[in-house]
Amino acid sequence: MRHLISFQPMPGMVDTPHEVWTAEGAKKVGEPSDAEEAAIIEWVPLANIPEMVRRGEIAGSGPLVGLLTLLMERQGKS
Repeated sequence: MRHLISFQPMPGMVDTPHEVWTAEGAKKVGEPSDAEEAAIIEWVPLANIPEMVRRGEIAGSGPLVGLLTLLMERQGKS
């Protein structure tokens, strides 16, 4: 695992630092068992993310910050 980015989702209102981590080589071993924090949990190819963001399908600040940071990082390596 590698630390990707730290951010504050509500600076000036609440001091709640968030950290986003990334990992390579994950393998799907089964369906998610804890749907407590999300209505939909699924594996999505990274290539699908920009269009999902454009359609408003990824709305939370945590996923947006992490996924867009990862996409920018990978674009810079091309």
